[in-house]
Amino acid sequence: MTVAAKARKARKGFLLEILFYCIFLLAAAFFVYSQGQDRNWDLLNYHYYQGYSVLNGRFMVDIAAAHLQSFLNPMINIVAYLALTHLPFPVSAWIILLIQLACLPAIVLLAKEIGTALGYPASFITVIPAIALSLHAPLWASELGTSFSSSWTAPLIIWGVYFLFTANKGSGFSKSKIAIAGLLFGFAAGLKLTNAPFAVSAFLMIVVLTYRSGWRNLIFANVCFLATCGVGFGLTAWWNWHLWSVWGNPIFPLYNVIFKSEFYDVANFRDMRWTFSSLPELLIFIVQSSWGTTKTSEVSFADARYLILTLLIPAAILCRPAIRFNRALIGLVVFIASSFLLWCLLFAYQRYLIPVELLLGLLVWIMVVRIVESKWLRNAIMISLTFCVASLMTVPDWGHAPMGLGDKNPFSIEMNVKLSSTPARYVVIGGPISYVLPSFHPDSLFYGVGFSSQVDELVFNKIEVDSDLPLRFLAKDADSILIPERLRKVGYDPLKHSLDCEYFRTGIGRYIVCELQYYKLKSINSDSLLDIDLSENGYLKNGGILWERGLGSFEPWGRWSVGDLVEFGLSECLPQGNLKMTVRGHAFGPNVDLPVKVSFGGIEKMIKFADVDSQQTIYFMNHMKCLNKITITIPKPTSPQEVGLSTDTRKLGIGLISIKVIKE
Repeated sequence: MTVAAKARKARKGFLLEILFYCIFLLAAAFFVYSQGQDRNWDLLNYHYYQGYSVLNGRFMVDIAAAHLQSFLNPMINIVAYLALTHLPFPVSAWIILLIQLACLPAIVLLAKEIGTALGYPASFITVIPAIALSLHAPLWASELGTSFSSSWTAPLIIWGVYFLFTANKGSGFSKSKIAIAGLLFGFAAGLKLTNAPFAVSAFLMIVVLTYRSGWRNLIFANVCFLATCGVGFGLTAWWNWHLWSVWGNPIFPLYNVIFKSEFYDVANFRDMRWTFSSLPELLIFIVQSSWGTTKTSEVSFADARYLILTLLIPAAILCRPAIRFNRALIGLVVFIASSFLLWCLLFAYQRYLIPVELLLGLLVWIMVVRIVESKWLRNAIMISLTFCVASLMTVPDWGHAPMGLGDKNPFSIEMNVKLSSTPARYVVIGGPISYVLPSFHPDSLFYGVGFSSQVDELVFNKIEVDSDLPLRFLAKDADSILIPERLRKVGYDPLKHSLDCEYFRTGIGRYIVCELQYYKLKSINSDSLLDIDLSENGYLKNGGILWERGLGSFEPWGRWSVGDLVEFGLSECLPQGNLKMTVRGHAFGPNVDLPVKVSFGGIEKMIKFADVDSQQTIYFMNHMKCLNKITITIPKPTSPQEVGLSTDTRKLGIGLISIKVIKE
């Protein structure tokens, strides 16, 4: 082939590569837009708040506002916070996408280098099947356009692998490339500690690359890597210093058996939902991952490449090799294998494996080339495997919501002006909830409780200090039942003190804020003690309810009871004396005309409901000093599925529309 022909071929390959980048970028941008606004659990629980916290110095005044995740390095969440706060959808998601797609050129360049090592010409066309198979990465795809940091730091890992792969130069090695790789791995581990095992695997890869270069070169290369890895980690180490100086543990609360911080139990925290207890359990996971599993993920995913590699690797070891590996290829295989094994031992949580997930297609290609001699057959196998993986792949969805072009307010927060314009001290209960905190007055203070007994004690000691700021309790609907226990911690006495409660809504759900009044409020209408509107019209009306349990979601007419009991916790005690309670609703299925027990402390009354709306009245004498709970017992909870009406499996009983209590 002439020089001119080679130049033309190179230009065509370059143009094809640029076209590939453009097409993939457009496809990814459309995918992110079609998914809608990111509302994943971690974003609601701590990603958004942490970006706000570090930019506004909140970590110096708030305490555990996002619970355990309050103590993770917040630097990685700054961009997501700024994008979601200041940019409209989908521009905010596309900015995030561009960061995540920074790994794409690294995958392409690494694939070319692998192709050269395998005896292929250094052209983009020859590596297309391997790249295509690598990009069929379901967990990585699921994080595109989202705030999940595993895909944000993946480019650092992939680029680090590329520099290590190309660092080998005959009998020597490139010190500068090893140094750059060290910086990248160290920075990735500093931003997200779950990336640390990749740095360990990179160290093993360097050993493979340099073990024939003499002990001096081997030691120098690894020392160079470790030193620059430390420099990369040092770029984020201010946060570890903050944790050490304030909380007594540089990675608080992790590995507290070693650091023994007084603010957490002497224990090494690990989420035991994600673990492999034996080799057979791991093999079962690999098989099940081909068509769908939740063994290592909250949301089901499917990725057949793990099973494909489990079959290919033994074949590549046992059969007569069609090609011998150089040190760079062996080093890459060692990196991927050791990363996977460390992941199995330490985490077993799928999203933490995304950098390896993006390299699996390249590893499959290496194994196929080692086993099969014919280049034509290799390509046919790779293309067939890509189509097979694509047909089986399931991409999880971590939570999205429809969002119009140009819309801001990613969480659709609708809050009373009083809450956003008046500062207060907030006791934050439950999660995910911290995403709403930036919407409150910036001079407010946020204290999360429920993370550890030691931190709870610190919080309640802070609250006891006199302050001009009012004390408020913040919880979402599902966690409002925890408010009474927290109130007791601050000496709340329902006979002496009052709660001024109100609801606000977001696109995620309803939240309650109760301000503690250290005196007894007098009701404006002393005869109306309780007025609960359970229809959609009453969604943001408190009506005297502090918490509730046993009710389904809001419907235009009201809410169904779900299960055996419906309970209402009241924000104020009902007074002693004669009271009148009216309940409007209707019964479902076999509950029609059956006695329904309504309990007020030790008092029990019976009412019946027809299958159409009706109002039932109860008269009772209250002798209790503080009656603040009403219980309704459902006679025969029955699902629509059981009576053949629908596939709804909820155990319904009474459709409640309103409840009122007045003095008689």
